[in-house]
Amino acid sequence: MRSKPIDAPGTPGAPVSAGLKACVPVMIGYFPVAVAFGIAGLAAGLQPLQVILISVFVYAGASQFLLLASIKAGTPWLWVVALCSLLNARHLLYGPLLARFLPESLRERLRIAFLLTDEVFATAFNRLGAVEPASRGRWITGLGLGAWATWIAGTAVGVYAGEGLERHYPVLSQVMRFALPALFLALVCQSMQPGMRRPVLAALVVGGALAAAAMAVITFLTRALPFMLSTRSCLLRRLSEEGSALAALGPSLLAGIAAAVIVPDLVGAQAVDGRGAYIGGLVVTAVAARLVGNSGAAVILGLAGYGLLLALGL
Repeated sequence: MRSKPIDAPGTPGAPVSAGLKACVPVMIGYFPVAVAFGIAGLAAGLQPLQVILISVFVYAGASQFLLLASIKAGTPWLWVVALCSLLNARHLLYGPLLARFLPESLRERLRIAFLLTDEVFATAFNRLGAVEPASRGRWITGLGLGAWATWIAGTAVGVYAGEGLERHYPVLSQVMRFALPALFLALVCQSMQPGMRRPVLAALVVGGALAAAAMAVITFLTRALPFMLSTRSCLLRRLSEEGSALAALGPSLLAGIAAAVIVPDLVGAQAVDGRGAYIGGLVVTAVAARLVGNSGAAVILGLAGYGLLLALGL
């Protein structure tokens, strides 16, 4: 059953404002992670303006942290570009999944493409169907602009104030980095409908256990792009059908990415001292996402739970 439209065309700015409002949970999750990136950028030896411009023009969280790690390791630039491109290849699935909601104008689609991130995709995938068709382009633009502006603002705060925050609140940096996995988990829990539980749970398992195989899958998806984008493509037609079982592909893809973010944190050296707190924070986030129904509130509660458990030494 279709949801009641969440906004009407009205004034030109109304859909943009509605998109900004829908972006609040993403903003809550993005800001602390962007602050952490600003801090890490300075630690990697970059100038403040360079760090901020990376967030302005690259605007790809995981790739930005990979970029910093590559700079520290002295990786050749061609390899850095290749690695970042490979990491972002998952976006090849986002376009076809959202295509049925988007305006036909190539100019609008290119603008939306720049603003599209994992979390923007997840929010749009869950809510665009309830937006009036004439308003969808402006709605997702508002959603994307809110996320982009927050990412840039958080980076600037990390660059200019992060060192002082870390000095006065040493545990803050660790808590801030928890925001991204918490946001992923909250979005997965919100997007997972009863009929999607099996594919989504399967994606969580596969995403966490088969990280190496994911590279082969991404390579295949990249090669398959022409077929996926073809107007005669069976896959694209089925993705465009309202009742298709492939509608679970969006949440499943997000779940796989969430697992790929969370599992390395759990098994890595950084999480050894606070593994119990990390798991506890994830549990709080998941429960809050299902009970409260708001991913922003779930992230805040998850951060609070994680910080409290860390303070208790768990």
